[in-house]
Amino acid sequence: MRLAEELGPTKIFALLNDCYARMGPEIRENGGFVDKYIGHAVLALFPAGPASAVRAAVRMQRVLRDASDLVRGRLGIGVHVGPTLLGTLGEPMRFEATVVSDSVNVAARLQGVAKQIGASLVVSAEVANALDAPLLDESRALFRDGAVQWARALFAALCAESPDDAPMQW
Repeated sequence: MRLAEELGPTKIFALLNDCYARMGPEIRENGGFVDKYIGHAVLALFPAGPASAVRAAVRMQRVLRDASDLVRGRLGIGVHVGPTLLGTLGEPMRFEATVVSDSVNVAARLQGVAKQIGASLVVSAEVANALDAPLLDESRALFRDGAVQWARALFAALCAESPDDAPMQW
């Protein structure tokens, strides 16, 4: 059963807001900012680069371990790097600032794959290749998507599953 069905709207709002209150500071402390909350998802941007995004993702996993047993094992994060355009979308009665690009779409797909395979964090090969440190020591290629004419190898970063006291090297 899905979490929203188990809890109902009032409890799911409280749970999501609690999770966002824990995740937001981790995003900001690692040089990112929240573009938007999309129901149960967060779209965050990291101008400093993919290492900042991966570091924030690992730390978000850690802080959410303590949030609730309901969240544990249900959070999947996708990270991709690439050009984006920040602008406004909408019509005269309602505008919204947001980012659009294939890179945003790829990150969203990675997040979906993470949830499907039960991984805490899935990053694109571009992200894995851009990291200076061996952040993904325990990674493995998982998936290729030919249906949308891109064949990017995905890696599940098991470093998010390391104990809280394990040193993080970047």
